[in-house]
Amino acid sequence: MGKPSIFSSKYEQQMRRRRINIILIILILISAVFFAGKYYLNKNDINIKLFKRNEPVKQQIKEKTSNNKTDTVKNTPTQKTENTQKEQLFSYEYKSSKSLIKIEYTIKGNEKQFVKLTGSSTSYDISRDKKYIVFDDAALNDVILADINGNFKNITKQFYKSYSTGQIYEKDAVLKANPNYIWSLKPHFTNDNRIVYISQLPYFKRQGEFYLWSVNIDGSNHRKIGLIGNDFNSIAYDGYDSEGNLRIKSSNSLYYLKKGAYFISK
Repeated sequence: MGKPSIFSSKYEQQMRRRRINIILIILILISAVFFAGKYYLNKNDINIKLFKRNEPVKQQIKEKTSNNKTDTVKNTPTQKTENTQKEQLFSYEYKSSKSLIKIEYTIKGNEKQFVKLTGSSTSYDISRDKKYIVFDDAALNDVILADINGNFKNITKQFYKSYSTGQIYEKDAVLKANPNYIWSLKPHFTNDNRIVYISQLPYFKRQGEFYLWSVNIDGSNHRKIGLIGNDFNSIAYDGYDSEGNLRIKSSNSLYYLKKGAYFISK
């Protein structure tokens, strides 16, 4: 479309027609773009809302995002539950001047439980809730109590005082003079917050007499229960009866320590 000459007598009429043609072309182009864009959006299932409808669109997106977050939260406990089913094995170490004792425990979820003990200890026992373990350090004749967090406490009776003479016998001095003397070995839990163990106390010159002693779980109140036998190796704990009383085997005899009692019976 050529530009009309300003010297033409029909210049104004031609310019007007030129402007109309330009406007028509622009409108045709806009219409083509609009209908092409609408066809594309409908084909791809895209919904665009303008002006006042923008607010519901934001709400819709927000709700969708919230729903996605909710799904993530729901999945988290499932993943956590699956992880808690895996049982892992760990251990504590107890070191003394003569012994190295390894105590194994498991963790399942947030639950810790003692499993077993390995080392130079003669014997050990795990509490019913598996939160405590008591064992002897055989090389030192010590009784050690450990909790599930790895805290150790020596609950050994450190001396014996004779009621008849008032004389005090120190544990270390007695063992130095007689290394084969049994001061405190074979500890075991009872059902009344006590721990029992085997000792030759209160005698130092008698051979082949072993006594059952008890101590509170906090290490206090050591008390002699009674003569349990003459053969140390034959003394063994045999679980509990139906009433929760501790059974103790010694040679061919079976003894019972009742809950709260300070004597044994057959």
